[in-house]
Amino acid sequence: MKIVAVFALAFAMTLPAITRAQEASETAVYVSSKTDDVTGTRLAYALRQQLRSSKTLKLVDSDDDSFMQVHLVTIDPNSGGAETVYSAVITAHQLNSESTQVFLTNFVGVCGSERLTACANSLAAEIDKWSAGIRNELLRVLRDLRKGRKGDGGN
Repeated sequence: MKIVAVFALAFAMTLPAITRAQEASETAVYVSSKTDDVTGTRLAYALRQQLRSSKTLKLVDSDDDSFMQVHLVTIDPNSGGAETVYSAVITAHQLNSESTQVFLTNFVGVCGSERLTACANSLAAEIDKWSAGIRNELLRVLRDLRKGRKGDGGN
């Protein structure tokens, strides 16, 4: 994970937004998918199921309701339906500008029809890792801001 991106994202946010993010127990994630192949469609479904069962991530129905977004595109590399090639781009809304998305990371892979659950688990784990990193950085910034307030006599 590129910590520079996390720092830039964290410092670009306002204090009220940091407080709102800290209070959320789950990170809202929206999955958009362009899957013209059967295995890719099944991969998108499996990923959504993983997010639904997560204790730290919450699948939401719209981009507007999300903090993080997964943009999943798949193709069948050989028109046989046995595997899919996917690209997953992970973005997040800047907390002080919900219309602006910040690139976090991307993944490219091949997933066979027998490995859909494993592929979806791997993607969900990466999303969770980024979410936890951002959440931890926000909490650190919030603690630092609170310490700064106590140090200035509460003004």
